[in-house]
Amino acid sequence: QTRAKNQREAIWQALVDAFTASMSDQKSIKVCGGFAPAIWLPRTKAVNLVAIFPKCDDGCKRMFETATQLRSNLQQALQADNATGVVTAAEAYLPFAIGLMQSLEAPGEADMMSLTCAFPWASGCSRKGLEVFFTMYTARFEVAMVMCAQACAINNEAAALLDTVGSPAEFEDAGKKALLGFKRAAGILAHIAEELLPLKEALPFSRPPEVQRDLFKALSLLVRASGQQVACQQAAFKGMGKALLAKLYLAAAKLLSEADAKLKGEEMKNDVQDLNAPLKNFCAASPKLVLCTAFQSLAAGSWGDKKYGEGLGYAREAKAKLEEAISAGIMLGTSRALAVRVDKVRGDLAKMSKEYEDDNKFVYFEPVKTPERLPEGKLVSAADLDPYHPPAPAVVFSYGVDRTARLQPSVSGIV
Repeated sequence: QTRAKNQREAIWQALVDAFTASMSDQKSIKVCGGFAPAIWLPRTKAVNLVAIFPKCDDGCKRMFETATQLRSNLQQALQADNATGVVTAAEAYLPFAIGLMQSLEAPGEADMMSLTCAFPWASGCSRKGLEVFFTMYTARFEVAMVMCAQACAINNEAAALLDTVGSPAEFEDAGKKALLGFKRAAGILAHIAEELLPLKEALPFSRPPEVQRDLFKALSLLVRASGQQVACQQAAFKGMGKALLAKLYLAAAKLLSEADAKLKGEEMKNDVQDLNAPLKNFCAASPKLVLCTAFQSLAAGSWGDKKYGEGLGYAREAKAKLEEAISAGIMLGTSRALAVRVDKVRGDLAKMSKEYEDDNKFVYFEPVKTPERLPEGKLVSAADLDPYHPPAPAVVFSYGVDRTARLQPSVSGIV
């Protein structure tokens, strides 16, 4: 038994070493509070919007100059990885980007092919990293990436709140604030998938994964799962019954599984290999870790109800799910907060399993019951998304047969 224990400890230490190595070999995914992933912000290069239109009236020229400066502010905030600055800069530039998109896509506009609208962006989700820029020639992609940067920054601000708490009371306050951000970010990401994509141009072979709708659907599901797990933590601190708590975790696991399925679906088949490994590992492994937590809760509930065989069965299922999560890469390319959570789950589960196994073997003598069907998960309002309503375009212009951009009266509209 001592030798087996030493072997298990050696295997675990090897996993910890692999986690440490992964932190130095590639950009890790920061998981705040042990469950809420921060999403890498994209990057962009400078674009002179005035240069796109060689001929324009004075009103258009002033508008393009203003938009260029606002875009430059966004570029600098992204480069500094300043989430708060990104949110502010994106909100200021977005009405101009939407106006540019709607004007260029307006029916009847002539000779658009003579324009060179080149927008370079580095993907936050690509394995190629933030040093490799992809250039797309459509203002719709520009709007999508600005909204993407905005949503990821809002999510990251919300997730960061969960790393600042030390007590249940502090978590309650931070959790409420974080939920507002998660709902808002999830709504923006869903809007990109449903309203902006797919792009109207043919996709080049070399492209960022952000051109695919299912990437944004997956990210929206990840953010919603973070909200659901905030509710799980709040319920646990308030002493919710184990069976009900398990239902909350089961719903979170379902959201995470759906996110993983989106990344592995038909639409992403040509792009999934370009996703960075930490993101793929987290999406594949986190549902199993959350299921492990749900099974732990079910085990404790059954044991407390003196259903010892059932409780032991759930404990064994929890242990199996933890092993699956580790095998799927939950420890690879993630931040320390998640590693600490996995280590705590492992320790708590080992203690639970030994206690249940020994007590049932020497005291209760109940046959172990493997659960045939799990309870239905329960989604709560914390996992909802706030429907996103983009700002009206700041400006609208026409581009006629004489290849001159002319400012039009501002027109309100929704993308």
